[in-house]
Amino acid sequence: MFLYENGKVDSVDKLYEYNKRIVELGEKYKKPVVATGDVHF
Repeated sequence: MFLYENGKVDSVDKLYEYNKRIVELGEKYKKPVVATGDVHF
């Protein structure tokens, strides 16, 4: 959401598309895909 809130991505739907593409590439190249966070609370 950081990218969307700061205007780097046009819509939340685009974020979903990017994430799906990353997973597809991981599957294609047989690489694990993980989600991490960099939370500072």
